[in-house]
Amino acid sequence: AEVTYFDDLEEPSKLQIEKLAHASFELQNKLLSLVHTEAPQLPSPDTKQLSFILAHHAGLNLEQRQAILEMREEVERLKFLMEHYKRVIPMIQ
Repeated sequence: AEVTYFDDLEEPSKLQIEKLAHASFELQNKLLSLVHTEAPQLPSPDTKQLSFILAHHAGLNLEQRQAILEMREEVERLKFLMEHYKRVIPMIQ
């Protein structure tokens, strides 16, 4: 398959990304600990398009993965992942 890469529509502020990335890391680590999976080594919060790396370990279904791929803003993708974690974690606990 041919892949076309794109730039995000809007560059978020570093502070905004750090805040969302930290919260996403915490939720992902909580989810992974509940399913007894060791948390992968995560990159720094200022990694470009961090959400794609997090999504790889989030346990998303096919529709959710496609939704992430279609989102054009990093903030939107990180918020989507956080909502996913907030729905899934209580179901596993």
